Amino acid sequence: MSIRAGAGRRVVAASAVVGVLLVAATGVTIWRYSSALSASDRALEARSSSTRAGLATTAFWRQREPMNEYLVNPSQTVLDEIGAQQTAFASAMSGLGTDSVVERPLVTRALAADRAYVRAFDAERTAGASSEAIVSRLNQSEDRVLTPLTALDGLYAREVVARQGEKSSADRQALIAALIGGLVAISAVLAFALFTLRLVVRISAREAELERTVESLSDRDTLLERLRSTTGVLSTVANELRASSRDAAAAASEQSS
Repeated sequence: MSIRAGAGRRVVAASAVVGVLLVAATGVTIWRYSSALSASDRALEARSSSTRAGLATTAFWRQREPMNEYLVNPSQTVLDEIGAQQTAFASAMSGLGTDSVVERPLVTRALAADRAYVRAFDAERTAGASSEAIVSRLNQSEDRVLTPLTALDGLYAREVVARQGEKSSADRQALIAALIGGLVAISAVLAFALFTLRLVVRISAREAELERTVESLSDRDTLLERLRSTTGVLSTVANELRASSRDAAAAASEQSS
């Protein structure tokens, strides 16, 4: 009874510890895996934003090309192309910086600088300025558009690297937690098997001891039975001796009379 009670308490305690460790390992695995997915999503968002900033830069240079062409061969088609590229620039920049106080001013600056760039071209050409004057002014205004675009692209590139680092770190931590959980489970199985084996050995030893005790008791019963038999024989002999004594006394009494 004491073996069963002690073993039961140990099994319950060990099961509770293993359960807590497995739950903790599983929770950490899920948490870090979710963090890895979140970091991956943010890295994809940053890469997408970087691509859009690159598209805006491309649209700006495509906007500049028809301006140069217009100075050589003015036409409405070329002006329409400039307007189309300005629209493409604004479309590429749309939505960027809405969730960042650092990016938002750069986006605002780039959009405002591009609008000013196109207005300056329109003002110079309608005023009849020379091609050299228009090119000079456009060259001077380029950096006002390109500088915030370059800064945005740098921010997005660094964010991609940072998010990928977070994802890699979270992946490693999730893997470590999963491995720990697996090791805990394997250790629990081995420990339970060892405990069961030890318990079986102890129970077998108790059974052997009990069998020896029973055999000893059986030998004692046999001895007692023999003692009882011997006692019965001795009692019979004593009764016969007493009877013989009485007969002898009776015979002696008859002879004396």
